[in-house]
Amino acid sequence: MDSACFQVPAAAHHYWPEGSDLHEGSGTSALRHIFEAQQYTSEEEAGIAAIEALIQESEDLRTQLPSTWTRSCILRLLYAADWDQSKVLDLVLTYLSWGHTKEEQKEAMQETALPVLVRPK
Repeated sequence: MDSACFQVPAAAHHYWPEGSDLHEGSGTSALRHIFEAQQYTSEEEAGIAAIEALIQESEDLRTQLPSTWTRSCILRLLYAADWDQSKVLDLVLTYLSWGHTKEEQKEAMQETALPVLVRPK
């Protein structure tokens, strides 16, 4: 194993953050920590649903996104793009242009058993 890698403790898989572990600050300086399998606010749910609908309308996006793509991925992009839907779609296209096809992601996952970034070609 690479010396820069480490094993994640099993207890970390049972951590479900709440309250101040999710949100810090307010307004434009607010910070949102995003984890899998967590409750979203009604605003977050609406934003995620809008992006999911746009993805479903685009056959290219719908068919190219890897199976590891989750609602948390969308939420991360929403915050990164300041909730601008067109910027989110641009970020999704950038993600795909980096080589994150379903096949490449599946191969990378099988090798490491962890989600990984596939480097640009």
